[in-house]
Amino acid sequence: MFVTNALADRPDEGTLRLAREVATVSQAAGASVVSLDDTTSALARKAMVDPDLLRALRAKPGTPVVYLPTQSLTLGTLVRAAVLRLAGRADVTVIATQPRPLPGGMARWSRVAKGLRVLTPSVAVLDQWPGSRFLPMGIDLDAFRPVAAARKAALRTGHGVPADAKVVLHVGHLTANRNLGWLADTASPDVTVIVVGSERFGADAAVRQKLEAAGVDVRTGYVADIAELYQLADVYAFPVLSDEGAIGIPLSVLEAMACGLPVVTTPFGGLPRMVQPGDGVWFAADQTAFDAAVGQALAAPAESVQTRRTVSRFTWAEALSPVTDLLQAKAVTAR
Repeated sequence: MFVTNALADRPDEGTLRLAREVATVSQAAGASVVSLDDTTSALARKAMVDPDLLRALRAKPGTPVVYLPTQSLTLGTLVRAAVLRLAGRADVTVIATQPRPLPGGMARWSRVAKGLRVLTPSVAVLDQWPGSRFLPMGIDLDAFRPVAAARKAALRTGHGVPADAKVVLHVGHLTANRNLGWLADTASPDVTVIVVGSERFGADAAVRQKLEAAGVDVRTGYVADIAELYQLADVYAFPVLSDEGAIGIPLSVLEAMACGLPVVTTPFGGLPRMVQPGDGVWFAADQTAFDAAVGQALAAPAESVQTRRTVSRFTWAEALSPVTDLLQAKAVTAR
């Protein structure tokens, strides 16, 4: 059984996108999918004690449960996982997309969270939660793909982007922990910077004001055809430093690579475990290196950029095979 409160009609954020993909592989594996947001009781959604869910777990003791919370590993998550474990009398696996501070540290809670397994793309969680396992991310290689020059020109016209501009793109949240000030410094008369900012979890007005004052083209709201923004760009830039600024492996970086873009990114989270520098990928740990890498990426010959090839093996089915294995495991009642 896959249990989550992260399914959404408009998945414009990493955890929500991941939840959709986990739901897909869960259904393919013959497991049921329970969206807590579909429960009628606000208290049930908050406390994760939906009566129907608990009855279903009690009816089939030992059913493997994978739980993906929007809030990652918090005390609330641990309590809810314990409720699920007690109801189903089976171990529970939590997918933790980001680190969250816990009183006394993660290692302490890992010792008392009996029967709790953790899958995570976050290096910080891997380092701090003993026994956790790395979970890579995937890409829809059909949706995110390179386009020909004529199509790129048409997309620029359709999205109001100058045809002859050098375009640097960033997709994410308009929050202080995204370190978007580096992008403000990237914008110039010769370089158009576009930031597509999700407002699902709020937006920092000061961040937006700083970007727009620097001439950055800030676009908010849900973009259904987000692949088109990647396809019209020349470079993708990811300046995030804080572990809490994105999920452990930012999907936008992988999606940009699938579209054949050169990518300039910090060595964020689990990215270095999936992608190495070179062939159109630059890692930059400080602003000086970041600015220099953006210039190099904009000038890179097309034949030197092999980012699509680099990520071509990162399908969702392959990335989420650990989840499929858990859900298909023979039911074992926890002691």
